[in-house]
Amino acid sequence: MDSVRVSNELGAGDFKAARFSVWVVSITSVAIGVLIMIVVLSTKDYFPYLFTSTTAVAVETTKLAALLGVTVLLNSLQPVLSG
Repeated sequence: MDSVRVSNELGAGDFKAARFSVWVVSITSVAIGVLIMIVVLSTKDYFPYLFTSTTAVAVETTKLAALLGVTVLLNSLQPVLSG
C-alpha cells in the first residue's frame, strides 16, 4: 500500500519522503515484473503444460509467450502508478 504511505508523507509535509517512496515501490515493482517476464520467456516451451495437456493449445500458447512477458512487465508498474 504505497498510496497510503505517500498520503501520510504528503500529509506530514515531507515531500522528499513521498517521492522516495514512489521511486522505491516503482523500482521494486518493475524488478519483479522483469523477473517474472524472464521466467515466462525462459520457460515458454514448458509452462503451457501446467494448464493444458493438449499439444495444439500448448503450441499456440508458446507463440504468445512474448506478448505475455511484455504484458506482465507493463502490468507490474500500472497499479503502482494508479495508486
